[in-house]
Amino acid sequence: MVNRKSDDSNSRTARMAAVMLMLAGVSGCGFLGGSKKLTPLAEIRDSAISMQWSASVGRAKGYLFSPSLGDKIIYAAANDGSISALADQGGGIVSRIDAKSKLSAGAGFGEETVVVANTQGATAVHIASALSTVRMFG
Repeated sequence: MVNRKSDDSNSRTARMAAVMLMLAGVSGCGFLGGSKKLTPLAEIRDSAISMQWSASVGRAKGYLFSPSLGDKIIYAAANDGSISALADQGGGIVSRIDAKSKLSAGAGFGEETVVVANTQGATAVHIASALSTVRMFG
């Protein structure tokens, strides 16, 4: 037998929690009378921005890939399974490995580790200094 009173109470609690979260978010944005004023941004002039270099590391094929910056190295991945390490000055390829799996996300970087995900949801972890071994998890 289903306890409808308990289900109604849980539903009401969930709705109340959602409303509280929304109000907390709105109040943090200053819409409810916050007095903190933001400092105006400095003007950016077109002449101050220029492309220094570009590099192609492969296609995304409908997935979203984002490069990550390590210690003077930029790590990038592509759907075909390639993981590239590029020099932050000039964009030359320092190293490239094949994860031997179609990738769907990456490359994340932290604590000397490069992380990507394949299309089956498994995660590959690479030691950044070697960028040579592929260990799949999940």
